[in-house]
Amino acid sequence: MVTASFTNLFYAFLLLSLPQKKMPSSGKVKTMQSLSNEESQKKVQLKKKKEKMKINSAELKFSSVFGVDDELNLQLQADESPTPVSVQLPENQQVMKDQIRGLKDENGRLFQLLKEKDFEIRHLQKFKSEHAVSLGMPGLTSDTAAAKIVELSKKLRETVAEMETEKTKCKQLAKKCEDLKLQIANPKECHSERPIEQNTNSEEQKSAEEVKGLQEKLKQAESKMADWRNQCQILKQELKLANRVISQEVGEGFNLHSLISGKSTWKGRTQQIITLQQKISELKHQIEDLQSRNENSPKEAAASEKSNSNPTLRRLVQERKEAHDVGIQLIYKLNFFLHVL
Repeated sequence: MVTASFTNLFYAFLLLSLPQKKMPSSGKVKTMQSLSNEESQKKVQLKKKKEKMKINSAELKFSSVFGVDDELNLQLQADESPTPVSVQLPENQQVMKDQIRGLKDENGRLFQLLKEKDFEIRHLQKFKSEHAVSLGMPGLTSDTAAAKIVELSKKLRETVAEMETEKTKCKQLAKKCEDLKLQIANPKECHSERPIEQNTNSEEQKSAEEVKGLQEKLKQAESKMADWRNQCQILKQELKLANRVISQEVGEGFNLHSLISGKSTWKGRTQQIITLQQKISELKHQIEDLQSRNENSPKEAAASEKSNSNPTLRRLVQERKEAHDVGIQLIYKLNFFLHVL
């Protein structure tokens, strides 16, 4: 009896000590709830059995002490039809074993599911990190992103070109298949059409070679045209610069053709400088002559002072002085103009 109760307690402890994990579906949760209810009922039954065993042991002790077997027929009536523990134990053990097996199987399945979910989570995290890097994280620069975009666009173009070539190949193969089907259907007509097809093929090859040669010539001509266009643009820029320089030297309102032909009366900067220098030298000589005359002829000066009473002489003297002053001013202006140039 005691060993049976200990075995039951041991199996109950095993059931309680099994690791319980979350069920992924509602059906499994229901099965776990039903198992927990069954376990609670079994615990209640075990408690009742323990109480009965305690009562029976107390009765036996009392009867052995006082020498009375049945305690004057004063037995406590617990159950009308008590089932022996020796009969119930094998059935309970089998049930507990079955339950343990089922729980172990479920535990293994849940552990396998957990492994699969962990693997999926890792795969998704890796996929997310790769896509985050490809889309551009804060550590990346705009240059690297642009380079990646260029690489992807190149790959896309290459794939599109490959698709186009494959499409053309498929079309050609489809045509060949149709031709072969026609040849199989009517072989006589195919034999008669073979020389014509050979001639057409040779003509097509010749035309293809001519087209290739013309395409190469066209490419060469286009390259030469591009070179000439570049040279023309360079010459246009140089002409614009030359016109600007000439306009700064000559002035805005000028005509190149008239200047080249020599019909215009326009004088360049160098010619104007030469004429001005000549005028300056002439004026200097005139001033020197006037100064020498004034120094060498004091008598004439005295006579002029005496003859100031004559109005005509006064007027001539004043005009001479004014011309002298104007000449000096012109000399200063011309010198300043030459220094500026």
